[in-house]
This record gives sequence, C-alpha cells and structure tokens, in this order.
Amino acid sequence: MIKRGVPSSRHDALVNELKNELASGKRPQPAFIEEDYAPTKSRHIYVIWDRWASVPEDERIEVILRAYEEFEGPGSSDNIAIAIGVTGSEAIEIGLLPFVVDYPHSDVAVIDYEAAKKTERAATILGANAGELRYPTREEAEAAIERLQNAVPNSNWTVIHEVEK
Repeated sequence: MIKRGVPSSRHDALVNELKNELASGKRPQPAFIEEDYAPTKSRHIYVIWDRWASVPEDERIEVILRAYEEFEGPGSSDNIAIAIGVTGSEAIEIGLLPFVVDYPHSDVAVIDYEAAKKTERAATILGANAGELRYPTREEAEAAIERLQNAVPNSNWTVIHEVEK
C-alpha cells in the first residue's frame, strides 16, 4: 500500500532494534501504536522513538516497513497504509499522546506526588526527562493513575484529554 523506497543497509541497526522491540515490548521506546481498519483490512502504524531525530522521514517509513516484515514475515507490510515514525515531541505535536495525567497542584503532599510522577515518567513513552505524563489512550492513562494511587495512597489524579484546536 505504501510506495516503497530502495532498501538500504544504512539503517539495519534501527530495523533490528524495532524488530526486537516488536517481539519483547519491554521498553518505553520505541513505542508502537497500531490501528486496524477492518473495512479496508489495512493498518496504520505509528512508531514513537527519539532515535528518529536524525533519520529523514522517508527513511523512517522504510525502517518501519522492513522491521514489520522481518518480525511478521515477508509481505506482512503489504496491508500497512500508513507508517509514521516520530520523536516524542513530534508525537505530542501531532496528537498521538493526547492523555495527560496530573494532580491538583494545591494539594499539600506535592513532594509525594512529584516522587510518584518521577517514577512513573521513567516508564512512559516520553521517558524520565519528560515534563508531563502522557499516554496514547485513556486506558493507559487510567492504568497510570492506578499505579500512582498505589504509590501515593488516597491521592487524587486526573486525566486531561487534549484535543486539537
């Protein structure tokens, strides 16, 4: 479905990293967002990875397609209609991480909240240095709230859904 470029060995290491992460899914990045579209039997694949920063957009696409083919088998990328590789900040800009988890800053236990946020940030797509806790789905944001409430009993966390203007 996607017009393919000429395969290049220049990004073999990136292809292998993506393929390995598809198999394990243990690290926050690269993060995969896959959307299936039943009517057309196609998939949209978004890969959030800060390693994309030095890779041109057209090469990101080829890396993603190659990784899927190596992981799922030859021809498996034929039903991928969209393959987009973005950095964490690019993901925020295009709305891939619209759910923000935060707490009311008037709360007296700010130190406890911030410590819990710091721990949670390390496991998020944006990583330990992120300013916010951001998630691609409400379900993931609510799971984060559960972890945060376990870390800070009786705490009050909220999910904010940012929508495009």
